[in-house]
Amino acid sequence: MTKNKQIVEKTEEVVVKYSKEAFLDASKDSNERLLLNVLLIDGQSYSKEHVATTLKDWKSKELKDLKPKEDK
Repeated sequence: MTKNKQIVEKTEEVVVKYSKEAFLDASKDSNERLLLNVLLIDGQSYSKEHVATTLKDWKSKELKDLKPKEDK
């Protein structure tokens, strides 16, 4: 009796990362460029997915009023 062996190839997902400057150069508009400049750290590399998630999370944050409320 022979056994059929199934060969399973294990592939590793390659995550390409880019510098902050590369994302700034590729930004769609000045608003996106400004956000990326503030949110990303100089000298670090980021994947496209990480940057997209970071932008989405930042844009969906609730705004907080920082001014003290005046008593009337």
